[in-house]
Amino acid sequence: MLSNINKILIVEDDSGMSALMERLLSAEGYEVTAVDSAEAAMTKLEKESFGLVVTDLVLGAIGGEHVVRKVKEDHTDTEVIVITAHASVESAIELMKIGAFDYLRKPLLPEEIIHAVKKALEMKELRDEVKALRERVGNSSHRIFGRSPSMTKLLKRVSRAAQTQAIVLIEGESGTGKELLAHALHDESPRSKGPFIAVNLGAIPPNLIESELFGHVKGAFTGAEREHVGYFEAANGGTLFLDEIGELELHLQVKLLRVLQERRVTRVGETVEREIDVRFVAATNMNLLEEVNKGNFRNDLYYRLKVVHVVLPPLRERKSDIPLLAHLFMRRYSEKYGKNFTKIGPKAARILQLHDFPGNVRELENIIESVIATGRGRTIRPAHLKEALGENIFENVITQVDEPDEPFGFGLERVVEKYEQRYLLRMLERHNGKIKEVAKSMQMSRRTIERKMKKYGFERSDFR
Repeated sequence: MLSNINKILIVEDDSGMSALMERLLSAEGYEVTAVDSAEAAMTKLEKESFGLVVTDLVLGAIGGEHVVRKVKEDHTDTEVIVITAHASVESAIELMKIGAFDYLRKPLLPEEIIHAVKKALEMKELRDEVKALRERVGNSSHRIFGRSPSMTKLLKRVSRAAQTQAIVLIEGESGTGKELLAHALHDESPRSKGPFIAVNLGAIPPNLIESELFGHVKGAFTGAEREHVGYFEAANGGTLFLDEIGELELHLQVKLLRVLQERRVTRVGETVEREIDVRFVAATNMNLLEEVNKGNFRNDLYYRLKVVHVVLPPLRERKSDIPLLAHLFMRRYSEKYGKNFTKIGPKAARILQLHDFPGNVRELENIIESVIATGRGRTIRPAHLKEALGENIFENVITQVDEPDEPFGFGLERVVEKYEQRYLLRMLERHNGKIKEVAKSMQMSRRTIERKMKKYGFERSDFR
């Protein structure tokens, strides 16, 4: 999937500039090919697959614009960076609207080149992973989020909202999948071919947020050595996901409200207004209405954001989704780490069902990844979960697992059968699936053990 991730094609007719970039990027470990015309680039792209194309905007008879358009039409998995002079900055921004990842303005600094290339290839790797996941599990949101009644109802509502331009506000605890839901909304929308840009407002230093969102011109403030396109403009034609919206300071809330109303932005340090075409999705793990009542969040912005209001339920309130999600993560990480896990044993599944998951879906995913990365075998067992959950949590949950599920109200045969199943499972785990030793411990014949294993769906390979 990622075989071409380190392959870079440089399209530059300035031999000195081309040699500089080739030398810099080769030293960083990339496999670099350089050509001096758009025609040569087209020929190379027909024969080879590249992770990134870095092209000058001004070439010969056929300019870099043609390269960008051709790449985004015929090689959609390849990222593009445009090199431009001051006079063609606006053209570069237009090319970003059709899919170019970024632009670099001449004269180029070595650190700028390396930084931009790393960011572009990180984005490609992320897109490749998302694409591969969709191919494995299908593109339907319910398989990512679950099939519980609450999630089914929520996803139908989100699917309908995706076809509109309405602003969406997603509330939910940390780890419930707010960004994943925002991405699913984008993928189902008419903007799916445009960029999806996620911004964690809580992770940006307060003194930089305005510049990051709105962009700035060169010299706008100390350290502004080059023009910078903000997230509002970069998301043109696509979706901008504003995570942790509750962290935004009040003076910036006023400016965001104006952007939402007028769809225009002004970069820091200039007076020119620029129109934007962006779908906004915001998210928070706070109760925003409470923040409004406390005076920490603007009332008008709150109601502007919640045109479509979605509350993602925590995993503990939709436990029927745990098996589906656990199997999804098991398949994903088995492939990632080259393991052979194909099943989750009944006792391990029960442990997962009983755990409260304060970290929600993210915690479940981390637990399964830990098990797959460090474990052996084909079936996830309680022993695998003990280290991933932590001994205290595991011991607390395991006592509930060992209690009878149905001590009353059922016939003796049913109760005995359930205990027999648990006892056989315990013996198979203890003896690593060695039927001869299990038969000896249980004082039964080998044939009887094999018959009971078949009855309860156990396989020897699950315990090796």
